[in-house]
Amino acid sequence: MSTATIATKCGAAHTAPSLLNDTVGGEPTLEELLAGVWEGLTIHGSAACPVCDAAMEARYGAHARPIDGRCAACGSTLS
Repeated sequence: MSTATIATKCGAAHTAPSLLNDTVGGEPTLEELLAGVWEGLTIHGSAACPVCDAAMEARYGAHARPIDGRCAACGSTLS
């Protein structure tokens, strides 16, 4: 993904904000949050649920990689 550069009147360039790459107040983006949960499920078999922060456990199909993750506390599923 590329970002646009906007020239200002004083000649200095300024990068236009991006909804996908910028963070607000140091918080992770939704994409970063979900990627981190998925990484935890894939590597460790569990991760903190992005909805309620309880334990989300990986669920497996016929292969070694998880097919999704399910939270025992709130029932949220990430696939």
